[in-house]
Amino acid sequence: MIGKKLKYLLETKDITLTKIAKEKGTSVQSISNKFRNNRFFAADLIEYANLTNTELAFNDKETGKSVVTFDMTDLDKGEE
Repeated sequence: MIGKKLKYLLETKDITLTKIAKEKGTSVQSISNKFRNNRFFAADLIEYANLTNTELAFNDKETGKSVVTFDMTDLDKGEE
């Protein structure tokens, strides 16, 4: 289900799997496999949010407000 929702998001932003593969420096087949098998890392989701100019966030169900939002700075390798 994650792959289907991500594909929908990408389609609404006119972003193809080919563009993603080019951005990540990998093959279209590799990206396609991730979508088919629903195998995503948090870093993948952050990168897709960045590509689509959206946010990846955890929202409080009661208030609807974001509790934590992730962006490209969260991918820094030096932070634990």
